[in-house]
Amino acid sequence: MGWGSCVNKITKVIQALDQNARVEVDRAAGKVTVESIESVNIESKTDKKIT
Repeated sequence: MGWGSCVNKITKVIQALDQNARVEVDRAAGKVTVESIESVNIESKTDKKIT
């Protein structure tokens, strides 16, 4: 799987929780930044396998 695919999957999962979320992935730093109006525990909402 290429980096683009990983970034797209991360973005898709986060935006499933908040369609207006802004997602930035810094591959070099291994960092994901999310701006959202939602207050959620992402781990509990995305515990299924991402395919």
